[in-house]
Amino acid sequence: MHAKGKNESEAETLRSLQMEGSRLGMTSVSKPDLDDISWKIVEVLQANARISFSELARMLGLSPPAVAERVHRIEESGIIEGYTARINRAVLGKPLIAFVRVTVVPARYAAFTAAVHEVPDILECHHTMGAQSYIVKVAAASVEAIDAVIAQLGSFGTSETSLVLSSPIPHATVLKAEYDRS
Repeated sequence: MHAKGKNESEAETLRSLQMEGSRLGMTSVSKPDLDDISWKIVEVLQANARISFSELARMLGLSPPAVAERVHRIEESGIIEGYTARINRAVLGKPLIAFVRVTVVPARYAAFTAAVHEVPDILECHHTMGAQSYIVKVAAASVEAIDAVIAQLGSFGTSETSLVLSSPIPHATVLKAEYDRS
């Protein structure tokens, strides 16, 4: 009887999460229809977005216009959202990274979201389901600067902070083999 109650509780939690995800607009997305060449283009562009169409064409055994058309189709499909530069934060004086998990009551979500946009040391903010409402990534020059961000966020609820010691995977990419397994 105890095991059955536990399974029913887990199923109820899963249904609740699915309903909440649907309410928030998080629906399952169909996998894009990319052939092996398009996947190779995605993989190469993730590693080097500055590669020329000519160089990419040589790698793939295609013509530059064919590669340009494929890249354009991948962009139009929404798979590629844009191109950015990776910045060395330490060189710019912000070597410390922290993740701040914040529990905010739903009535304060909008105010919290507006507030995080005003804090320059915040790199990312993710609204989550689970024990905390938000996970915030902070880059700062000092522990004192991280503490100041925590103080600002603390006015919205309770928080827990983890300081990053190292990043074994600092920039992951999406690869076809990994995507096919999902």
